[in-house]
Amino acid sequence: ESKAESILEKAISLSPKSMKRQQKMGEVAMNQRHYERAEKAFRESVTLGENSIFKTPTSYAGLARSLSAQGKMTEALNAVQPLPEIFPNNEEIPATTKALEGLIYHQNNQGFRAEESARELAKILNSASAPINLPADTLKDAAILLLNSSEKELGIKLLQTEIMNNPEDKKTSEWVMNVFKNAGLSEQG
Repeated sequence: ESKAESILEKAISLSPKSMKRQQKMGEVAMNQRHYERAEKAFRESVTLGENSIFKTPTSYAGLARSLSAQGKMTEALNAVQPLPEIFPNNEEIPATTKALEGLIYHQNNQGFRAEESARELAKILNSASAPINLPADTLKDAAILLLNSSEKELGIKLLQTEIMNNPEDKKTSEWVMNVFKNAGLSEQG
C-alpha cells in the first residue's frame, strides 16, 4: 500500500460516504496496479454518486478499467454500456464509451471487436464539428485502441495534439511517450 493510499484510506474511514474520495482512491490504486482495491473504490464511488449532482463518468470509466485489468471483460463492458443513458447530454460520452469498450476488447484479446470499436470511435471523432475535449485517461484509452488498429494515424494525431496542447507538462509527455513506446511507435513520439 502506497503512502497516498494509506492517507486516502484514513480520510475514507473518517468520511466513508465521500464519492470524490472513493474516486481518488480508485485512481491512486489503479496507478499502483492494485486493481481489486481500485474496483472496490470505484464501485463505491458509483454507488454513492448514483443520485448525486456530483456524479461523473470518471467513476464508471475507472470501474471499467479496473475490471478489465483483472480480466473481468463482461463486468467491465457492463460498467461502460449504460454511460450514454446515464449521461445523455455529455458530448464526450459517445467517444468515451467506444474508447473504453474497444480497449476492454483489446486487453482481453478480442481483436475483431476491438477493431470494430476503433472504427466506430474514429467515425465519432472525425464527424465532430469541433474537437471533442476528452479527459486525459479517456484520451489515453482512445489512443491505445487506435494505435493498435487500422486507425493508427488518428491515434498518432490525438497524441501529437495532446503534446502540442501541453508542451510544458512533463507528466503528459511521459504518458504519451509510453503509449507510443508500447505500441511500437517510439519514433512517432
